[in-house]
Amino acid sequence: MTAKIFQKELTLHTQIDQRYQTTGVDNFWKCRNKLHYLKYPYKVECKFNSRGFRDDEWPDSEDKLRNAIWCVGDSFTVGVGSPIDHTWPKMLAQATGRRTINVSMTGASNNWMVRQIEFIEKNYSPKNIIVMWSYWHRREKNDPFLLDENRRIHSDQLNTASDDLENFLNCQKQVKSTVGEKLTQLIVPNFTCGLFSAVNKWQQVRGYDWPVCPPETLVDFMSLPAEILKELIHWDLYKKYISFYEYLNNTETRFDFVEEIMSSLIEFSTLDLAKDGIHFDKKTSQWIVQQIMDHLS
Repeated sequence: MTAKIFQKELTLHTQIDQRYQTTGVDNFWKCRNKLHYLKYPYKVECKFNSRGFRDDEWPDSEDKLRNAIWCVGDSFTVGVGSPIDHTWPKMLAQATGRRTINVSMTGASNNWMVRQIEFIEKNYSPKNIIVMWSYWHRREKNDPFLLDENRRIHSDQLNTASDDLENFLNCQKQVKSTVGEKLTQLIVPNFTCGLFSAVNKWQQVRGYDWPVCPPETLVDFMSLPAEILKELIHWDLYKKYISFYEYLNNTETRFDFVEEIMSSLIEFSTLDLAKDGIHFDKKTSQWIVQQIMDHLS
């Protein structure tokens, strides 16, 4: 049976049939560690298929698409900074002997992932869908007439942290109700506090001699002494998280609900680094695949 024509939901028009030696933060000027970048031992090339995704051409029949494992995510699923064979969707295909379909976009919002998953489920109802959710504050413009690539924004200054949490929980609830038990959910490293990886910005508040380490997770942030939280509230980057700290403390049942939601997500640490020094590489992908294997039907 010939596959249905894919609509806008499964096409990144600006990336169709493109090929890049570097993309996003995978370049000498934007990478986190220039020495690591120069010494990285593998050749990296990003080649996008006729639908604009970093994947081989997709199967041409509905049966093959239905039996494939669909992988949805952001740049960690694209595999920025790594050879394609090091990405977790490719390694999952090798481990299972099944075709994987990579539907990922650098800078993707969780709302974008919801739309892709709902389209996939409606049109193909595959046996398995794996989503690696992006940072919980990753949002997008609301204009549906824009291309998906043009809707991407980091809306840290437009919403409160509780708004961001509410948005993510709605995304997760929507997908779970659509896909059900066929869904496996992962979250990117430092999922809850993507902003807190900016150590230099943290040090700007009090200087380099401040003994308190920058928080890497929401738990770390909530464990900060009250006097530090009070001081940080005057710094724009942390205002939304201060309000969220208060939000959780003042809403005990809400916090229990959040913990229950988080318990259904596979969380992991970065075991190795891609060429850009930000995304993970082969060793971490192998660990991820091991966790996914336990959830596949």
